[in-house]
Amino acid sequence: MMSITAYWKTLIATFFILICIIAAGTFLFKFLESDWSFIDSAYFTASSVFTVGYGDLSVAPEHRAITGFFLIAACTLALASSSAIGNSFISIIQHRALVRRNKMLMLRVQKTLLEAKKGGIPDEEITCLRTSLDADGDDTKDDTPKRRCFRRR
Repeated sequence: MMSITAYWKTLIATFFILICIIAAGTFLFKFLESDWSFIDSAYFTASSVFTVGYGDLSVAPEHRAITGFFLIAACTLALASSSAIGNSFISIIQHRALVRRNKMLMLRVQKTLLEAKKGGIPDEEITCLRTSLDADGDDTKDDTPKRRCFRRR
């Protein structure tokens, strides 16, 4: 499992790729269609790359082949980037849930150890709980020893 920082780096890099696609299309269409402003070029690029394509702007017939090749490549990159953005958000949410679950589990282990000091819990379970408590520290580690201790109880 990647660290939470890696997910944020992926998210930022993906947004940067989308911005580069829009910027490249803006300059391409400003160069091809000299009568368009930068705003018109950016608008055409964004609406075409994200497959909205209102049809209020269109390129000259002699530039349709270049436009077609650019839009195929740009749409592919935009789709892959959108997928990576969604995956990063889902992974961040899952990571936070895992951290929260591990904290709750650690509280249960600590509570059980406090009860063990009062008596009534076998020595092998206390050893198991202490081992699992000492092994923790990384949020992504498997918590099988802790669960095994709780199942015996």
